[in-house]
Amino acid sequence: MNTPSSAGRVAARKPPYEVIATHFRERIQRGVLKPGERIPSAGQIAQTWRVATRTADRAIQQLLEEGLLTGGGPGGPVVATANRREAVTVVLDGLPAGMVDSMELTDIDPAVAERLGVRSGSSVLILHFTVAS
Repeated sequence: MNTPSSAGRVAARKPPYEVIATHFRERIQRGVLKPGERIPSAGQIAQTWRVATRTADRAIQQLLEEGLLTGGGPGGPVVATANRREAVTVVLDGLPAGMVDSMELTDIDPAVAERLGVRSGSSVLILHFTVAS
């Protein structure tokens, strides 16, 4: 939908479903909504945002397609668990190629994350290698 701006030009405005999707996306990314937490149903979103249920469904569908939500049944969708299956290339100065025996990506314990000053739910890459004596 486009609306005229005060300068007489046409200013682009996001469709309502995108505004709703952005609202939930940002809350998920900031950690306000946690993995496994249920979001409101399409009917509840429609009532709260004063939009058609179809508009709310479209916002939810967008978040499902982005992998931020998983289907949750009649009570509404739930926030998906972060899926981190990305390729990682690590370059450490002075560490010869092939020296790393193994590596693992693991979630940081919430208490440790707080002490380190990083966001809860952050991950750490652990490198295992043998040091010659």
